[in-house]
Amino acid sequence: MVQGFSREYYRAVASGGANSKLETTRKNLEEKGGEYVFLKEILWKVRGEYSAYKLSYEQALTDTRKEMKFHNVISKATPPERKDSPKRTLIMLMFTAGVLLFALLVMIYQEHFKNRFEKELNS
Repeated sequence: MVQGFSREYYRAVASGGANSKLETTRKNLEEKGGEYVFLKEILWKVRGEYSAYKLSYEQALTDTRKEMKFHNVISKATPPERKDSPKRTLIMLMFTAGVLLFALLVMIYQEHFKNRFEKELNS
């Protein structure tokens, strides 16, 4: 609005003078221009919020009026009959047996090479 008025005002001044209506409008813009811009911005903000609320209201209204053609049946949760994973004691027993078997194999391997090495030294 201010740009359009300024353009017309300067054209009128350049062509030989401005009339009383243009002068009155110019004075009003000088005095109340800042307030006008402030109120204009508030108005745009309120319009935007109103549009958002209206859209939200219409969406809620549509959701409440729609017909449900299906439903979900939820049963009570029941604990499992048995555990899904093996017991901790079984895991520890298997680990211990594995370590003992590995240690036994290492000892047999060392004894085998010790006897072989001693035979070679004695010969």
